Amino acid sequence: MIEKISPDTISIENLADYIEVLGSFPSSDFIFRGEYAKYERRVASAFRDKSTTNFMATVNRYYSMIGHRISDIDKQHFLAFARHHGIATNLIDVSTNPLSSLFFACDDAKENGYVYIYDNRSFIDITNIIEIFPRESIFDLFLSGNKIAVKGIVSEMRRLIEGNRGLLQFTEHGANMVGMNYSNQLFCKIYCDARDKYNEKNQKVIDPITYDELLTNIIGDGVVRGMDLQPNFHKAIYAEQDRFTELLNAICADDIMKGLEVLEEPIEGIMYYVIFLLYCLRVDVLHKANTSDLDNYSELFPPMIYKPEVTVERARLQQGFFIYVPYRAAQGIFTDMEIDMQNITHVQAIEVKNPNKILRELDNVGVNRGTIYGDFDSIARYLTEKQKASRNSL
Repeated sequence: MIEKISPDTISIENLADYIEVLGSFPSSDFIFRGEYAKYERRVASAFRDKSTTNFMATVNRYYSMIGHRISDIDKQHFLAFARHHGIATNLIDVSTNPLSSLFFACDDAKENGYVYIYDNRSFIDITNIIEIFPRESIFDLFLSGNKIAVKGIVSEMRRLIEGNRGLLQFTEHGANMVGMNYSNQLFCKIYCDARDKYNEKNQKVIDPITYDELLTNIIGDGVVRGMDLQPNFHKAIYAEQDRFTELLNAICADDIMKGLEVLEEPIEGIMYYVIFLLYCLRVDVLHKANTSDLDNYSELFPPMIYKPEVTVERARLQQGFFIYVPYRAAQGIFTDMEIDMQNITHVQAIEVKNPNKILRELDNVGVNRGTIYGDFDSIARYLTEKQKASRNSL
């Protein structure tokens, strides 16, 4: 029986219930994570102990010891390789296979397990950047204005926001562009934040418009008409070009932004958003010399996924990849920023009751420890446990 527990949480009692729920969440658009107990947040292993020192020091030490023995592909995706072999990292395992995630929600569960579902369309893919910088912080590279990192993130953000144009919600007044309105809200938020940072830092006053006023200017009545469906970008840029440009020019001339190669490129479209976000982050990190306010921008920095090509067999069997949690390599000891920036909102949580029963049902359709892990020891353990269970049932 499927039971609704809260607005975003339901419970299931058997595999049939679970498959029924999946009808609303096709794996082409959604990704899944299974956990065998209830935790407040999805936390990467490197951040579970806040007293832990910089995890990349351990990753790099591991590389120095075994790097000469692994393939070029594993070197290119060494962070994922280290994660698969038990090193604590900033990666959170997810999968496109909902049955794999259900297995992990049930395996070793003392009480109920949980499966969390995320909208894959809301992430940006930074795999190509990690292939070039396999053992560096992508967030630090972005913060420093690294051209490759910024270009890759800009490209993915453009795909993300443009892609959301297809998320239509039809009403009696016409088609309401949910994705467009969301991206416009992001633009208004980051514009007002960047302006306030600039005014505070430089003791100037640029544009006193409020967030609500700016959003009203851009969205209007929220009904999409033919003239709104611009091929290049969404309404915000066209509606408020002069306002964005004035602030952009002031920010680009600010000393806090000197030395950034990205400012030498033509700035249009999504680059407005990126420069405003970079400015807010750099003011907090460089001007204030602390990271106390960085969590304010966690919702404005898009969640990231990492899809490595690895030679680890179980990664292929589980159809797994990772949510990449931003971190500052220079921090050493982690702060609440990393925890806040990985607190990505799921679209659905599924409480899994009767985990042992569901494990037996999964086994009947070929999902078990042997097929999930695929290594010799796991297959042997699966067969041994199955034989023992068979004897006990006699």
